[in-house]
Amino acid sequence: MGLVALTTACGPGGSTTTTPSSSSATSSTASSPAAVVPGEKPVGGPATCTSVEVIPGVMGPVDMPAPERTFATVPLALRNTGSVECTLFGFPGVSFTGEDGRTFDAPRSEVPHSAVVLAPGATAHATLRVHLGDNGTGWHVRSVSVTPPNTDQTQRFEWKWGPLEAYSQVISAETVVLPVTAG
Repeated sequence: MGLVALTTACGPGGSTTTTPSSSSATSSTASSPAAVVPGEKPVGGPATCTSVEVIPGVMGPVDMPAPERTFATVPLALRNTGSVECTLFGFPGVSFTGEDGRTFDAPRSEVPHSAVVLAPGATAHATLRVHLGDNGTGWHVRSVSVTPPNTDQTQRFEWKWGPLEAYSQVISAETVVLPVTAG
């Protein structure tokens, strides 16, 4: 399955350019800075990442506490496409748009998180945890938009993983975004 990604790059004077591209996930090294308290923004260290490529992964089951409930995850790779080391901190923004035109912004989890330092070309990950529905009663999602932490560079992807739980239940279910982690 081909993946769609968004590459952003800072040009002269801080201007931003956006270019759609096809890509596949690559593994690189990422590390957490030493002087960061989980849940707090980093002090010192590399600047915040502004050139980030988002790559949605393949969904797979997480758990099934009851036969009628199915949870799944969509891993989101966040790759530093800039030429210098930079820092990602927190959560990507994730917003679903249904075939019916309604939207839903996935809430952030309460999982503790730390800053992740990315070398040029290195990749960090975040996870979108969703509660799936069925074709008859589920909310049919058309697309999902992802905004990397600390940026305003949103990339929209076609949602290919089936319906979520009914819209009225999605907004109160366990659909959640987990923080950026190294690796």
